[in-house]
Amino acid sequence: MFKTLFFILLSLSSLNLWAEVTARWLTVASVLIDDGKTRILFDPAWTRPGVLHWLGVNQLKSDETLVKNVLFKNKLTRVDATFVSHSHFDHAIDAPMVSKLAKSIYYADEHNERLALAYKDPAIKMVRVKPYKKIKVGDFFVTPLPKEHSQILHLFDFLPGPVPKDTNLSFWDYCVGETWFYLIEHPLGNILIDQGAAPFLDRIPKSVVKVDALIQGVANRKNDEVVLEGYVKSFRPKIFIPIHFDNFFFEFSEGNEGLLPGVNLDEILLKLKQTYPSMSVNRPWYGNPIKILEAKR
Repeated sequence: MFKTLFFILLSLSSLNLWAEVTARWLTVASVLIDDGKTRILFDPAWTRPGVLHWLGVNQLKSDETLVKNVLFKNKLTRVDATFVSHSHFDHAIDAPMVSKLAKSIYYADEHNERLALAYKDPAIKMVRVKPYKKIKVGDFFVTPLPKEHSQILHLFDFLPGPVPKDTNLSFWDYCVGETWFYLIEHPLGNILIDQGAAPFLDRIPKSVVKVDALIQGVANRKNDEVVLEGYVKSFRPKIFIPIHFDNFFFEFSEGNEGLLPGVNLDEILLKLKQTYPSMSVNRPWYGNPIKILEAKR
């Protein structure tokens, strides 16, 4: 009896010892958060528009074959939950297809719901999100936080306003809608995901005093100081991962699309390392997991 209890306790302690949460970047703003039991995908967008989409001649719909291949290659036949930051194509286009193919619950606002309903596919399962209302997914709690989308080049709003009702999925129907960033709480720590560079510290609940991992978009920032002086300075996370730096106007190429114009990724990462030497600054590579939380040993 004593031996049995000993081995049970030893097994449980071993599970605790190796408990961890990883992040996998899957181009642009697409990030998978995984604790070994539960998988949450943010902003899946591998389908890219062509000239005929820009001209409004062809519908801009998720490429089912492409999405199926991406999920298969990354061993994502099951995804527990999908979230997006807003309704622009480079964030939301493939979320309905992920829901269908990976049996994922798509947590969507009204605008993303309209895009998904245009597929008229009952296999797409959706739940409406509400500001500041926590959503339990496995051992994770995900809180949608409202924010505003930055202006393009700080000059104009790209496709502002709501997604049209009864959309026919024209490129020009992928309007911004509402914009969100996410606080993710887990027994191993807290993660903040914001696809934009400008911080919205006032939108984060006052009870949150610690963020262990920060995953942040670095495109369309006014300057590097916006990142250096924002969430990083306030929360001093242990880990920083930049996203939304690659050129989503090119055809999907498994992380080899090149950088967006105006993004000097090496420079901003060097500044982060120099300013916050105790923080681990991780340049993500397509499909490679990065350990962001782990049990204390």
